[in-house]
Amino acid sequence: MSRRTARRLTVATAFAAGPFAAVAAAGDWVFEPVVLKDDTVAGIGLVDGITDLALNDNGNWAIAVNTSFPDTFANSVVLIDGAVYYREGDPVPGVLDTGLNGFGQLSLDDTGKLASDLYTWPLSGGFNAEIVHWGGHELFRSGDNAPATSYGQGALWASFSQVLNNSSNQILLHASVDDPNTAAVYDQGLHLMTLDDAGSVLVDVLMSKTGDNVTTASGATQSVESIHGGPHSKAISENGICMWLVDASGPAAFEISALINGTPVVQEGGPSPLLGRTWKDLSYAPLDINSKADWVIQGKLSGDSATEHLIAVNGQKLVQSGDPVPGVPGATILNFSQTAPLQIDEGGQVLWIGTWLDGGLRNGLFIDHEPLVVEGLTTFEGATFIDVYAFQDGFAMAPDGTRILFRGVLDDGRNGVFSATLEAGVEVLAGCSGNPMTLTVSAPPALGQSIVFDAAGSDFAIEASSLFLSALPVIPGSPCGVPLGVAGELLVALSPAPLQVPMVGSPGSLALTVPALPALAGADLYAQGASVNLGGGLDLLRLTNGLRLCLGE
Repeated sequence: MSRRTARRLTVATAFAAGPFAAVAAAGDWVFEPVVLKDDTVAGIGLVDGITDLALNDNGNWAIAVNTSFPDTFANSVVLIDGAVYYREGDPVPGVLDTGLNGFGQLSLDDTGKLASDLYTWPLSGGFNAEIVHWGGHELFRSGDNAPATSYGQGALWASFSQVLNNSSNQILLHASVDDPNTAAVYDQGLHLMTLDDAGSVLVDVLMSKTGDNVTTASGATQSVESIHGGPHSKAISENGICMWLVDASGPAAFEISALINGTPVVQEGGPSPLLGRTWKDLSYAPLDINSKADWVIQGKLSGDSATEHLIAVNGQKLVQSGDPVPGVPGATILNFSQTAPLQIDEGGQVLWIGTWLDGGLRNGLFIDHEPLVVEGLTTFEGATFIDVYAFQDGFAMAPDGTRILFRGVLDDGRNGVFSATLEAGVEVLAGCSGNPMTLTVSAPPALGQSIVFDAAGSDFAIEASSLFLSALPVIPGSPCGVPLGVAGELLVALSPAPLQVPMVGSPGSLALTVPALPALAGADLYAQGASVNLGGGLDLLRLTNGLRLCLGE
């Protein structure tokens, strides 16, 4: 299993969600195979390769696979939770007189709506076309009219580069347009659209298009020449915040900018998180953004080539080439894949893939500074992962960060897509000098479930007991706490202030229900009981052991 690194939830939210809101995420992961090479696709053939994957917060997944079906015009399918949804050569679901010739990048929302740009052909005469397909509805087709309010009269959709969706019935659409009102052969536009359940456009916001002005890091105002077409160079959050790359005219050293809702946040030639070094290259830079507007981007820096690769979160360094590889003693990061995804979850944790040298190139998937899957080290069912894919669509994380799909190969021959899911768990924190009382919990804390804490072992005749729930241990990274003499060892942090919940009885019992809030999944909570002497005297306090509670699904 792997650990998650800490994310912070504010104490203020604790009063809205109960005592489980002021927590830090660090759950344990369970691996399972999802789709493997040579699995059977009923009525078609055996899985021969994986080309794309997506998943949502509810655990639904979409995976594009090639099969052994002998007709290469009908051998590729998209599976949703194991059932065939798209198949090359078949009619497009919900679209009349249209056969499927290929599919683009997949995006899956929490209601199960799949979005993709499709390559199609007519079943009864007509022309081949690209269409935007969302939730079983055709939204747009190449050759149809594009919005005149965005491009002028007579503009037509020419092609579609990418469509991403979220769980608010929104899509982020990157399209090329044939606009007779401009001199360009094709214009490009990036649209944020809000849809009804039938696929009708309720709101269309043109976020960016060629010809727009952008102020580059040089201070000059330049024209946008293109919206970057990298596979992971655009992102939409669950509440419609968008991030993307544009290429501007002018000197190459200041060409590419990353924008959030139109505002530049990272630019070639502009300052980086490291003093004295600028962003040198953002070509095909993977990026992502969450609903709190936390963002992540990867690029190259000016200066020392051995440390030029950087992943930054909200403008601050997360990890850099030359840094130690998390969980791999003696190894240092060589670089990061430019084509692989880079994702940030709703809690602000980042899923990234890094490469290093260890008798050859090695890859590993990491969450912040903790390993998830490391080639040559991570095991599953007695086998070791020998390959973790560091390429386009090699992995995907659900927005809430509790589920991950990744492509990997085990040394027993299993090759395909695996899932990693957070599970609930309990770890006893004994400290280093022992405590006079004990604290137990009835079950691992899963969302929506009731659990009971019991404290025992106090020697006070009359007492009042409380449970303290903290976001952190008192000494992060250490098994030891703070000795308090005969009272025992303090094991939970007092800053930020823990929540104190009175217990019933002597020494005390407490029943709590874990709120069914997706934001809490994968979180860690640190608990410790305390009894106060009400019978008089100078001996006032007894402490229990601590518990690390990993909140799971």
